[in-house]
Amino acid sequence: MSPEAVDRTQSRSWTQSPVAPALIALFGVIVGAIVGASVDWWKSGVEKTTADLDREIEVARIKSEIIRAVNGFDRQTAEMLLEYSVKPIDQPGRYGSFYNAYEDLLAKRGASEDSRASALDASIGESSVPPAMEKPADLVALFPGPDRGLASNRLVMLYDSQPDRVVEALVNGILPPSDPRSYRVNLYVAYTLARINSAWSGSRQQFDSVHSLTRFGSYSDPTFKLRVDQAIEHFKPKG
Repeated sequence: MSPEAVDRTQSRSWTQSPVAPALIALFGVIVGAIVGASVDWWKSGVEKTTADLDREIEVARIKSEIIRAVNGFDRQTAEMLLEYSVKPIDQPGRYGSFYNAYEDLLAKRGASEDSRASALDASIGESSVPPAMEKPADLVALFPGPDRGLASNRLVMLYDSQPDRVVEALVNGILPPSDPRSYRVNLYVAYTLARINSAWSGSRQQFDSVHSLTRFGSYSDPTFKLRVDQAIEHFKPKG
């Protein structure tokens, strides 16, 4: 029997097993996005190997862990699972849909229960980005990664000597809602502006760019809204 025939036989026997439908149904309830995958298996007429099925189930399992982490306000764990476990193996379209659902879940948490606002401050320690990193644009480029808090600290310090370049880098760093990194990056743009000593100053166009964050879907999230509002209130026009 050829390898292709073996794969087809294994695929049919797996899907006919009484355990498989139960597992698929379970993960489908936990993560609605996985239902689309199970529909594809039968409607497209394309039989998948057991490896394909295992991968889909693993994606669903990780997504369920993300949901549990978010509900426990363990945002760091949730974002690391998204970035390093789900994104590399999930289909692009499904990953985007799940990321949107992830943000919606964050937004539904009540502001009075949201511990992330204070956790954002607590996550930034006394360490600093190496002194060699003096270019504001390079520091903003660190916002998607684990050094975002340190980069934010450094930008606040650099504002005293490079105010125009810091504001330009932060405003230019704002990402559109379609970018999966937009929540994190835009949150730290607002967070950094809100912490600049006394106030941050810029052009009307730059202020409008920051104010536009109030129209993003992320603004329904209490933590995001808090930091954006603080950045807006902390603005002082040039002149």
